[in-house]
Amino acid sequence: MTALLRRMPFFNETSFATVRGEAVRIKAHQIVAWASLTLSPAHQATTETPRLPVILDTGNTQSFSIRESHLRRWAGIEPALLRRLGTTRHGGRVFPLHAAGLWLHRNRPGERDAFAEQSPYFIQCEAGVVVHPDHAPGAPRLPLFGLRALEENRLHLKVNAARRRVSLRSTDWVTRLFGWW
Repeated sequence: MTALLRRMPFFNETSFATVRGEAVRIKAHQIVAWASLTLSPAHQATTETPRLPVILDTGNTQSFSIRESHLRRWAGIEPALLRRLGTTRHGGRVFPLHAAGLWLHRNRPGERDAFAEQSPYFIQCEAGVVVHPDHAPGAPRLPLFGLRALEENRLHLKVNAARRRVSLRSTDWVTRLFGWW
């Protein structure tokens, strides 16, 4: 088992995170983790790879969705450099799917914006990541880490709403043993 998010807090009021010197508003009750993107899954992310805030959104049916401007400004990647895999439909519109490496940064237990010293964890996105043009209706306000990524990577999400804490981990022998239950 690998702990990815450990007792990471979410807040019942607006908060802010800083991304490459830019203050970003996080709405109340949004679960925000930190991720990195690389040009391809073959490129290894490090603790120095630019981090961007991502909303953990189980209502998002994609693995990962991001605006072009966030890809440029926060991840430092030009969308044209990503290999196109296909398309997906959202809200009656067609959006491109691209190959990219997605990496989740582990938090320090009990903190949202402080990171463990471990390397980021690779998140498999077989179908690709959705890149939304900035002007497109329905483009996400912040990048979205969706339910498909949790499922595809067999991750286990625990939300303790009473304490406003989130934990995320990979599969271990206990969860495999009791997975049928």
